[in-house]
Amino acid sequence: MTAQEAKIKAAWNSIPDIIRSKIQYMAGCGSFYAYMYKSVTPEAFNDIDATIVKLQLLGYEVEYGKVNIEDDNEAVGISTDTKLTIKW
Repeated sequence: MTAQEAKIKAAWNSIPDIIRSKIQYMAGCGSFYAYMYKSVTPEAFNDIDATIVKLQLLGYEVEYGKVNIEDDNEAVGISTDTKLTIKW
């Protein structure tokens, strides 16, 4: 295994399971992106800055920030949330 291969494997394996699973599931469905909200999957947002760096190292485009969700019928009792979008 080369150093680059080890670096990529280590980065992938250190990303939270919930994010890795979501990427694998969405890619398997033929999608080119995955997203999650902090109110729904808060565990994905633990140490988010380090996770974003690792995702970018792996070549993913990452968008992260507050979004207005007032028009979402499933967003009961909240008007904003934090959203993580990962594109490949």
